[in-house]
Amino acid sequence: MKGYGSSLKCCFEILRNHSVSYHLSEPPGAFCTPTWSAMEFVVVDEHGNVDETKVVYLEPQKLILKGNIGEKVKQVTYRKDCPRTGDAFMVECHDPCDTLDVPRTTLASDTTQVTVRDHAIIAGIITIFIIIIIIIIIIITVICLQRNKCQASRYIWKVVPKNETPTV
Repeated sequence: MKGYGSSLKCCFEILRNHSVSYHLSEPPGAFCTPTWSAMEFVVVDEHGNVDETKVVYLEPQKLILKGNIGEKVKQVTYRKDCPRTGDAFMVECHDPCDTLDVPRTTLASDTTQVTVRDHAIIAGIITIFIIIIIIIIIIITVICLQRNKCQASRYIWKVVPKNETPTV
């Protein structure tokens, strides 16, 4: 195949959520048709159709496979065919990105790969923060009621004198 072993490089990195991100050293080109395949199955075909059961994210120089697929895949191949020039390039993505000089595109989706555990931690922190705010409001209100200095707290907590009965 013409172009095999050219300057086109590909590498991978394993993300925190166990998905695998594959990076290319150069974009496919304006008139080239890219395809990605992982072992025996095509994950992105020549028409741009994406197998959403296996792919998390796709851009011209990057592919992210789901964790359950990415961990099992030992060989990912990128191929681009350029009919106008008659060139075809293919590269296998089997080297870790820290060993190759491949520029990696960093997106918010990469740097914030949020897992279910991360969501639980964030929800816990927010819950604790809300509870602390409620406790502070209650303490301030009680102090204001005891000292008779805060008019606003009287509207929130209607104080009924001891000799009167509350009305609804």
